[in-house]
Amino acid sequence: MTKIANILMFGRFILAFVLGIFGQGIAYFLSGNIVKIYPIYYLTTLTILSGFLNLVALVLRVIAFKKQKDSIFPYF
Repeated sequence: MTKIANILMFGRFILAFVLGIFGQGIAYFLSGNIVKIYPIYYLTTLTILSGFLNLVALVLRVIAFKKQKDSIFPYF
């Protein structure tokens, strides 16, 4: 993988980590300052987004590993 792809992958992991850890605080902030809805809706959205970002990063890492493995060991 290129250096920019690695930086983007690392950024996805950090963003997903921050959303997962600080999701409740972010949900209460959004509920109080953006749209006055129950914080559970924001928390649910942030949790799903965090999981999706982790899943995307994992899938992209597996695809990159397979491409690299195929170029190193083309017959296996």
